[in-house]
Amino acid sequence: MEEKDKENVLNMIKDRPQSLCKMCGKCCRVVTTEDTYEKILEKIENGDTYAKDFLSIFVPFKSIEDARKESAEIVDNILKRTSQKIEDITFYKCKYLRDDNKCGDYKNRPLLCRLNPFSPWSIVPPNCGFQSWLDEQKELKIKEIKHQKDNLKELKELLKIAKTQNQIDEINKRISKTEEIIAYYEKYGSKEW
Repeated sequence: MEEKDKENVLNMIKDRPQSLCKMCGKCCRVVTTEDTYEKILEKIENGDTYAKDFLSIFVPFKSIEDARKESAEIVDNILKRTSQKIEDITFYKCKYLRDDNKCGDYKNRPLLCRLNPFSPWSIVPPNCGFQSWLDEQKELKIKEIKHQKDNLKELKELLKIAKTQNQIDEINKRISKTEEIIAYYEKYGSKEW
């Protein structure tokens, strides 16, 4: 996970109401990532600890059909809500999930488990206690991106009338920062907002 991603994750979850978790274990039964399995392996080779933690906990199903046998409801929910190509999706199951849907190593679970769900765009299982909260967080982010896009337009207009090099430099810094924020959310569809 990149530093910018970590910062955004930590900002989002600092006020997350953990009490919304129903402790049903569904989020551990069938999961996927935005990266292909091959990309996760590549990240591990490059020293990505998040990817390493992920594969130390989650084992891939051999096929989508095997994942569907575990929980067709969760698989179908993910397939319906993801923008990924089906051939790029690998489903996984936590190797510590017990039959009672509790974690067999809860006290030692890694950060990625403690932070889940970590994005307003996280796909959670049907009837997850976090769904309404995630929807609210997503709406806040959409408003923020729309605001940033409005700011970008204003900054570009200001740049046209800037008179000094200091003004131009300052406006360009602000434009760059604003474009960086907008670009971060493009993977979640910010081009559409």
